Amino acid sequence: MFIFDPGMTDIQGLLSLLYILTVVFVCLMIIFENRNPLKTLSWILVILLVPIAGIVIYIFFGQNYRKQKIFSRKGLYDLEQLSDYAARQSVSLPGYLANETDAVKSKEHLIRLMFNNNRSVLTTYNKVDLLVDGEQTFPAMRQAIEEAREFVHLEFYRIEPDMLGTEFKELLQKKAAEGVRVRVIFDDVGSWNLKNNYLREVRNAGIEIYPFMPVRFPLLTNKINYRNHRKIVVVDGVTGFVGGLNIADKYLQGHKELGPWRDTHLKVTGESVATLNSVFLADWYFVSGESITNIESYLKCQRVNNRCLMQVASGGPDSDWANIMQVYFSAIATAKKSIYLSSPYFSPDESILTALLTASLSGVDVKIIFPHHSDSAVANWNTRSYISEL
Repeated sequence: MFIFDPGMTDIQGLLSLLYILTVVFVCLMIIFENRNPLKTLSWILVILLVPIAGIVIYIFFGQNYRKQKIFSRKGLYDLEQLSDYAARQSVSLPGYLANETDAVKSKEHLIRLMFNNNRSVLTTYNKVDLLVDGEQTFPAMRQAIEEAREFVHLEFYRIEPDMLGTEFKELLQKKAAEGVRVRVIFDDVGSWNLKNNYLREVRNAGIEIYPFMPVRFPLLTNKINYRNHRKIVVVDGVTGFVGGLNIADKYLQGHKELGPWRDTHLKVTGESVATLNSVFLADWYFVSGESITNIESYLKCQRVNNRCLMQVASGGPDSDWANIMQVYFSAIATAKKSIYLSSPYFSPDESILTALLTASLSGVDVKIIFPHHSDSAVANWNTRSYISEL
């Protein structure tokens, strides 16, 4: 750190004082954010022990976006009504579950948690198909988009201008030419390879496409620290897709160094498609600023005869809570028989790790699968740091 020295010039002394005041201000700001004590102490140490660079690192990577509310949902009145409906559902939940099985009733605490921390509407009539890889997922997506008559909504972290990306681009251009409303959101960091020529061609075809939090200089902006990893497709309010696969050849053909790509996707039909679309519409308002006036036409759904209770949760800095983490924690902490967990990037925080260890020590059967080969060396090292304790 800087210290005062009698030999300093007035300017040097002033700069030193200014730096010290800045350090004190930033440290107090971190403390008053009421973070996890471990995170608070870690960031304070970084700022104190790494002169100047520590503050820069915190500005770019350490700010609590959930507290800052960088997302605004103003203008989405109809989506707020959907949230109010979830709140009313929470009150009537015991009566709703009165005739359900004991297995469903035992999960009332999870249903109620999702009502309260994410306003997740509980839907009853749904059908969910498990798509275990790209060979099952992408043909199903293409078929659904081919059958689109009104609108197609897509949101992906990564869209590559490769063979698969070009195939989907041409399909969307075809549907736009037929009069189908096509909206696309891509993450500006994850889809860094999408060049202006590609985007210009797409927009000239009548497709509306926006980046999530554009980043022009990745190393010089804090926007790189929070990205949109959602993968959502909604077609006509009839069919929805959600899961782990992006639009790129490697998700279908595998990686030349890592081998076959293993990821899971879901195809959803029924009432929950509307709630999945509401997540997209909130993101669309954020990236485009467009408040859709006829939003009710996008929240319709096609009822199916299959009875399958389902809630859709979305996590991010637009919510007051780390809602998905809370649901995982509650599910793990209240498990009676088994916990089977599969994750490409296993990096639990202290609460999740404690819940897993406690469950296992209590006799619950805990099994965890993570990749032997990962596309992220840092994530791989981080995951393996937990193995001994587990």
